[in-house]
Amino acid sequence: MSLEQLMDVEVTSVSRYPQAVRDAAAAVSVLSRAEIRRAGVTTIPDALRLVPGVQVAQIGAGAWAVSARGFNAATANKLLVMIDGRSIYTPFFSGVVWDRHDLVLDNIERIEVVRGPGGAIWGANAVNGVINIITRDSAATQGSYARLTSGTVDRAIAEMRHGGRLGGGTARVSAKARRRKAGERVGGGTLDDAWTLGQLSFRADTPALGGDLMVSGGARRSEVNTEVDVVDPATAGSRTALGANETTLGHVTGRWSRTLAAGGRVQVQGSYDHTALDSTLIGIDRDRLDLHGQHRLAPRGAHELIWGLRFRAVRESIRETPTLGVRDDTRVTTRLSAFAQDTIALTETLDLILGGKLSRNIYTGVEVQPNVRASWRVAPRHTLWGAVSRAVRTPSRVEADGDFAVPTNAAANNGAPVVPVVRGTDDVDASSLIAYELGYRGRPSPDTRLAVSAFFNDHDDLIGTRRVGTSAAINPQRVEVVSVFDNTLSGTSAGVEVEGTWQVAPAWRLTAGYSFIELDVDGSGPDGRAQARDMEGRTPAHQGALRSRWRVRDDLRVDTTLRAVDELPAANVPAYVQLDARVAWELAPDTTLEVSGRNLLEAETTEFRTGAFPGFATTRAERSVFASLEVRF
Repeated sequence: MSLEQLMDVEVTSVSRYPQAVRDAAAAVSVLSRAEIRRAGVTTIPDALRLVPGVQVAQIGAGAWAVSARGFNAATANKLLVMIDGRSIYTPFFSGVVWDRHDLVLDNIERIEVVRGPGGAIWGANAVNGVINIITRDSAATQGSYARLTSGTVDRAIAEMRHGGRLGGGTARVSAKARRRKAGERVGGGTLDDAWTLGQLSFRADTPALGGDLMVSGGARRSEVNTEVDVVDPATAGSRTALGANETTLGHVTGRWSRTLAAGGRVQVQGSYDHTALDSTLIGIDRDRLDLHGQHRLAPRGAHELIWGLRFRAVRESIRETPTLGVRDDTRVTTRLSAFAQDTIALTETLDLILGGKLSRNIYTGVEVQPNVRASWRVAPRHTLWGAVSRAVRTPSRVEADGDFAVPTNAAANNGAPVVPVVRGTDDVDASSLIAYELGYRGRPSPDTRLAVSAFFNDHDDLIGTRRVGTSAAINPQRVEVVSVFDNTLSGTSAGVEVEGTWQVAPAWRLTAGYSFIELDVDGSGPDGRAQARDMEGRTPAHQGALRSRWRVRDDLRVDTTLRAVDELPAANVPAYVQLDARVAWELAPDTTLEVSGRNLLEAETTEFRTGAFPGFATTRAERSVFASLEVRF
């Protein structure tokens, strides 16, 4: 894809309708299928490392901490992640469990990453960014495909797909199986956290009712062995439990869209998913229904309006353990929202975008998330943009309804175990963000592309914990130090993100990315100040990457990525530099052999450490070498 084509790539995650990247009034990056392939990655989180401003850290064989513009954690909760517009966040803690969503990577058309608030369009939890993983139309995946991978870390990955005609449309079925070996524990020794996955999926696309119909679905089972600190029910002390996180998921999605005779376009989408989790820490059985529709009106004068409605219902049942429970075993939550956005062409080169979302949830009631954006095409190849936005993160179920004990081996003066207990409360409010953004995107010269964004975020009512007292308990005898979730924290974040591409020669391209962020979080009292320092110290201030994509000859490609990540003081993680490389040889027009290496500069790298709760043991990112054979027929 040429640099001009990269600027013309259409994205839908900024405004919910297709628009060229060059015109988007947001900090948006696009990872194409070709770029994901040439990065030599086998997971979606590793692909996201290529995007400046996105923090990715491996914490286990099948676990990652992923965030954008700060506040990274094993349970990071300020980033909305979707697959074809279907949210995959976990309502229990408002984050994403990445091992459950391991796709056939060749089925991905592109990954759109919007850094900054997306609440005015997508709703609550799109606070620091939006990731939309868009899969390929089944018409583009006709025929058969197989890819086998084996290496030192990913012991075996098998991906298969077959596509064909179905009535007046097309369809495909895909399958994937994975086995990743156990990792090396931070601090030394092997941790039994091997990851096993199996999945089946399908997608069909066909004309219907004068428009286009897409139906997709799938089922998967993911098993990740874990080692986690839990409360011993016999002694109230801490013990380490070994077990498996076994997750079974199924989902189905349908989307219909039609271009209207008078102009404009309508789209309706519905999805249902079921999740069953059985683990040492908790058991969850969840059903989720998500319905939404939108109408993009035909342009009227200088105005182009889009509006829509959404309804979401979640039924979630919890199996308690001595460490983690809830007040209500089963709870049904609903969310109803509406959005509207008007793009106003003030001049031929200046657009003003006014929009907002109004939503109602059972935890905090009505939330309003407005935004104002502007895009100015100062020259044919140069665009300036700016935005002021408000976004909110509504409390998760654990923050409103949870009751968990933090495992420790501390003892009171009378010898009784001391157990810190954190409880959810209906009094916790949504945390909010006011974001100010400026950016530039353009072509400084015919062989270069540059995107720069700067932001200042004002975070209010961040959710932390507040100590409320102590109490004695029996069976077993213990002293409980009780805290509740509360909006005890506030803060600011400021930073800059730069991404540039240089077409050095027709067969050689360099892409560099850099991001800087400064977090300043405030909390009251000793507990609040400790939580603030922990939030500040789990995000790298500096990140950078340099990617080289070289077509040596028509049948041979050599690709490398050099990555540098700053230290995480709160997690006691030093800065590191790593190198990834891939060599791909096209043995025949439909057969490719690849040899890839990741983390080549160091045998083991500590990327993250989890906090006191959940106290999952953390593994290091290991040097890995693997080979892949891909056949299309």
